[in-house]
Formats: sequence, C-alpha cells, structure tokens
Amino acid sequence: VVTQDLGPFLKVVSTVLQNPEFKEEELEKVKKIKESQLQDALSETSELAANNLVRQMYKPDSVYYQKSFPDQSKELKDLTVQDLRSFHDKYY
Repeated sequence: VVTQDLGPFLKVVSTVLQNPEFKEEELEKVKKIKESQLQDALSETSELAANNLVRQMYKPDSVYYQKSFPDQSKELKDLTVQDLRSFHDKYY
C-alpha cells in the first residue's frame, strides 16, 4: 500500500474486521480445503506423530493442545456460519 492509499485502505480493513459477512459459500470452500489438509495429515507419519505428541504433552485446556485429526474433522463438519458470528461477537 502506498502512502496516499493508506487511509482508504485502513478504512476498508476496519470495515471488514468490524462487520464481516461470513458467507456460507466461503465457509464451505474453506472447510473443503481444511478437510483435505486433515486427510493428507492422516497419511503422513510425521504429522500423526507430532499430533499425538502434542496431545500427550498438553492437557485439553492448554492453548497448545491439538485434538486428533478425526476429532478436528468432525468439528469442522459441524462448524456453521452462526458459530463464526457468535465467536466474532464474543471476542471482537
């Protein structure tokens, strides 16, 4: 962003952050991408080992804890636009 465009750019960024649209079709695209990544991770020994190690090292209430890939996949399938809106309303 060049200097003279910084003001308008920040207004756009501010609007997007304060009033996200959370479009259903965009969520579905992102869910498909993430699901593909999770499926790839299930076939990678190093990914499985790292995921298992983190689950053994940290308790579920830790910010570093990672759910198993199948559990992440299930949560992903259940994720809705309303979940995103609720999270945004609560934390932003």
